[in-house]
Amino acid sequence: MAPSFEERRKGFVQLIDATEIKTPLRKNLGEKNCETSDTDREQIMKLLMDFKETPQSKIFPNNEFGYWSVKVYQPQRDEQGTIIMKKGEPVIDKKSKDVEIIPFRYEGGIEGFFENEIKPYSPDAIIDMKSVETGYELSFTKYFYKPKQLRTIDEISQDIRGIEERTDGLLNEILGK
Repeated sequence: MAPSFEERRKGFVQLIDATEIKTPLRKNLGEKNCETSDTDREQIMKLLMDFKETPQSKIFPNNEFGYWSVKVYQPQRDEQGTIIMKKGEPVIDKKSKDVEIIPFRYEGGIEGFFENEIKPYSPDAIIDMKSVETGYELSFTKYFYKPKQLRTIDEISQDIRGIEERTDGLLNEILGK
């Protein structure tokens, strides 16, 4: 027996890109030039109900969109460059604050990120675990980006040659020669 609608979706988020599912209006209404018809809505609902990966439907685990925001500081140093200590702990230089955004899915979590991405470049860095905040970001562009096809070298060269032909002698005319 197939899992129920709710069970198969548990722990997942489905994103549907319906930007191309539209019907042109016969006459523009101001800046509006298309609408979502009944057929369009049925197509969107089918994508939702099918719950399958397609170019218009992407499925992700819930934690794909989560992150931790963490403050990272450098220790204060004296004039000789030695780290200043207080009660056995380095004193934080509040002016050196940096905020790191760490994806929930980063292997090893906050500690793994700190060891792999911060310590190698800033070995004295101090992470403020009291500053940890949780956030979520969902960027459709990130998941549905379609790059524009770039023009070929031949097309660009042909355009340049056309411009050169049209402007031939123009520089001499401008300079009065």
